[in-house]
Amino acid sequence: MKAAARMMDEATSDRWFDALVESLQDPDEVIACLEVLLEETEEDPAVRDRAFVRAMAAVTEGQIAAGRCSEAARDALQRFEQGLAQPGTGIIYAWVDWLRAIGFGFVIQRA
Repeated sequence: MKAAARMMDEATSDRWFDALVESLQDPDEVIACLEVLLEETEEDPAVRDRAFVRAMAAVTEGQIAAGRCSEAARDALQRFEQGLAQPGTGIIYAWVDWLRAIGFGFVIQRA
């Protein structure tokens, strides 16, 4: 998904972000966005983390706008962001909680 790849650009305009939020009201677009971001190989963890959180924010807002989740998804996103700043906080569990808050799940499968 090209839109997700562009998430790495911190200079992206608010208008583009708003368009991304609108596109992320579609659950299939959410899945594509998250798949691309999980495969991201950016070597700078700080850049990668910022891009991932920005995408999560767009997904959250898109799913709230579509009426697919409650405002509590924002709280789950905030807990995830706080976990990034504190090593050893079980960040993966915060991410899974966020996925559940937006109405998605986590599947492990053989690659």
